[in-house]
Amino acid sequence: NSGVLIKAAEFEQIDTLQGGCLAIRSNYLFGFIDPSETTIHSSKYKSYTQYSNGNILVQDDKYYGLLDSKLNWILDCEFEFISMPKENTGIVREANRIYFINKEGSRIDSNLYISISLRDYRFFDVRSSNGHGICDSLGRPIIPPIYSKIKYFNGISGAIKKDGFYALCGSDGQPTTDFIYEKVKSNRGDYYCVRKDRKFGIVDFNGNELTEINSLYIIDLNRFNYQSHLIIETPEGKGLIDSSMHVIIPPNFSSISVNFKKVGKDDFQIVRSKKLTSVYNSKGQEIIPLKDQIINAYYIERTGLFLVSRDNNYGLINIQGDEISSFIYDKLIIQINGYSEQFDLQNKQPYLFYKLGDKYGVMSLNGKELSPAKYDFYRFDQESKTLQVKKGPRWISVEKVLKLD
Repeated sequence: NSGVLIKAAEFEQIDTLQGGCLAIRSNYLFGFIDPSETTIHSSKYKSYTQYSNGNILVQDDKYYGLLDSKLNWILDCEFEFISMPKENTGIVREANRIYFINKEGSRIDSNLYISISLRDYRFFDVRSSNGHGICDSLGRPIIPPIYSKIKYFNGISGAIKKDGFYALCGSDGQPTTDFIYEKVKSNRGDYYCVRKDRKFGIVDFNGNELTEINSLYIIDLNRFNYQSHLIIETPEGKGLIDSSMHVIIPPNFSSISVNFKKVGKDDFQIVRSKKLTSVYNSKGQEIIPLKDQIINAYYIERTGLFLVSRDNNYGLINIQGDEISSFIYDKLIIQINGYSEQFDLQNKQPYLFYKLGDKYGVMSLNGKELSPAKYDFYRFDQESKTLQVKKGPRWISVEKVLKLD
């Protein structure tokens, strides 16, 4: 910045580095200059990377080296691999031996590994000739590399495997249970689904049983968090428990979901057994119980109503479980051809067609018959965008029918 020419050359690229030095590229190779002291590293490096701690990783034709922000060598350019995934922790490979270094380039300890990878911003996965382990962000061992597998370790707890069986461990990496579990699943730090003696249950990371280890089987543990639910399965069927391990829906069903559909302040989901259908809310209350012998249920969007079939007859039930209409109809129709219930709801004209015998009538969504069952068929007319019924050869709009009837 004094205006004195430091070096005259034609550079293809000049980068300002942390600490005030420059990276220059000439003939497609990089070099470095310290303008204040005119320290120069000639352009012979294929690539460079400056880390947040100021250190500069360089690579020549064959090897890696490490410079500090003032261009002093920390590690000479003679290593097979160098990386600084953490600000104060690096990884070096030398003669097929891998170990940790600190910011100054010194080895952190005498441990040698076959592989090191960053698990997350807090931990490293390491593997030695004896097995897998975990180190902290400074490269210090937490779980010694002696296990055949490590799963779910998050700083609170994890699962470690040895001789074909799992144990659970705490934040210090020490086992909190015996090696007694055949399988372990979790994505949380406090609950684990385990299989022991071919039976399933849920335990905390100390091995305390939160549900009895019997035939309970966890299906959808990946979606289990503090707000959601968990599918369970027994020989009788599938059910749902909440995050406190309370049964929300008993395991009696062949089809179930962890999701509930919101309708205002209420919610629900339709669950099905082999032959019957029920509807539950997230509080575990049966809106439509199995004892009602419902064969099928269909939610009519934005209405809070279910169109349901029972004993080969159809009717309406609201989201509180109250019957809105009698179950005397041979059929109730809410969707025809291009028409959907949303079209009429937007126009505040929500209608159903009902069938008695071989004739059709019009019904409101509160279960009231608006016209007698005396029409031959129904349709949604695309041209006029109206619902119509047929009597003899004539098609009549529903609005006109309601005025006449």
